[in-house]
Amino acid sequence: MALETALFDTGRPVLMVPAGAQVNIFHRPLVAWNGSREAARAVHFALPLLCEFEGCVEIFAAPESKHHTDTKELLRYLSWHGIAAVRLSADEATGMNLLAQTSAIKAGLVVMGAYTHGHYRQFLFGGMTRHIMEHAAIPVLFAH
Repeated sequence: MALETALFDTGRPVLMVPAGAQVNIFHRPLVAWNGSREAARAVHFALPLLCEFEGCVEIFAAPESKHHTDTKELLRYLSWHGIAAVRLSADEATGMNLLAQTSAIKAGLVVMGAYTHGHYRQFLFGGMTRHIMEHAAIPVLFAH
């Protein structure tokens, strides 16, 4: 898949825009945060977009076993750049929960790390990245 090749081989962020999506990436961006290196890279790459947003960026941070999902440092980092953010509560870190949250708040963009649990593990067992790639109806900025 070209999207995965771009993620793994370029070291740059990839903006996936689903066919037929109503695009307004400056309307209620949502950051999917799991505390991983990939999530931090995605936030860093998205800063120019997030700085243009005048409202409050929403952060989806659900408990996860592999990474530390505390958002205090992320909130501080965003505030240094003049970005107001708020953490949304989530019960479980799944792609279905993330997409339900984007729909509930009518998000225009998701910012997230990709393949934080490893490409092969997700290929075999599925995962949030794969679910979002297959089912997102809005633009998603991925970083690996």
